[in-house]
Amino acid sequence: MVRPLESPGIDLVQARYGDLTETIAKEEVDVFLTGPADEDAKAAAHLSNTREAFLKVVKLSFMPKQKWRFNDGAATFNAGIADKDFLGRLEARKEGFYSGDVLHVLLSSAQGITPTGHISAEYTVEKVIQHLAAPQQESLFPKQTEGPPDPKLLS
Repeated sequence: MVRPLESPGIDLVQARYGDLTETIAKEEVDVFLTGPADEDAKAAAHLSNTREAFLKVVKLSFMPKQKWRFNDGAATFNAGIADKDFLGRLEARKEGFYSGDVLHVLLSSAQGITPTGHISAEYTVEKVIQHLAAPQQESLFPKQTEGPPDPKLLS
């Protein structure tokens, strides 16, 4: 409630309840704000880690700095791609994608709790370890070459 007093131009904050009025002046703000405990809370409100993961590509983007959409088997989320080598292979058309493809990646995540209590998460693909093409169904019938149909197949 007293955080506005940290801003320039705000000299006091008042709270009223019925006939009661409580006023806090800018000079008194330090009494209401905690120091080290507040810093500990901020540190505890941010977590980060890096792990290997398999990610199914849900939606990709070739626009610089735009995030891709992935599914890790439990959730669908957006992630930035930081792997310059991988992005270079895409740009050079040495890498292509089809529906159902999976990336084996080094995934970093940063999670935090906002001052309003909401949980936020940010994901980044640090390195693409391997691109796994989606499995494909083999044809039940042999591939037909040009020319007349094989009489053995017609009997």
